[in-house]
Amino acid sequence: EEMRKDAPQAWNGTYKMSLEKRESLSKIQDTEAAKIKEDTAAFDKKVASFRATFQAIPAFAFDLKIEEAYNNLDKWDGKLEDIEKDAKELRELQDLFDLTPSEFKELKDCRSDLKMLKQVWDLDAHVQAQFEDWM
Repeated sequence: EEMRKDAPQAWNGTYKMSLEKRESLSKIQDTEAAKIKEDTAAFDKKVASFRATFQAIPAFAFDLKIEEAYNNLDKWDGKLEDIEKDAKELRELQDLFDLTPSEFKELKDCRSDLKMLKQVWDLDAHVQAQFEDWM
């Protein structure tokens, strides 16, 4: 009986304490969200620079030997995987703090270009092998 009488008062105290904690945590969350926004802006610049560098790779030129092209594609595939991993981690943080997740379209474009380059060099290797067989 006594516990039942004290319950509303205890509940009010607990509820008030939870509101105070939520308020103090919201300041920390806002600070972290601001840091994530800054990190996103810096990462956007990194991605833009990566894209520009990627577009200048030797595999886009036709004057390479096939082995050199494949080595170059493998190297850039590894670099792209690393930066895609960083992008995924940043998107997870954005999701955690209810921020709009970034798309990083340039990374998708790099992945698409890399796949197409691989197909071009595969075709080149096939054609050269076919010519060698004829001779």
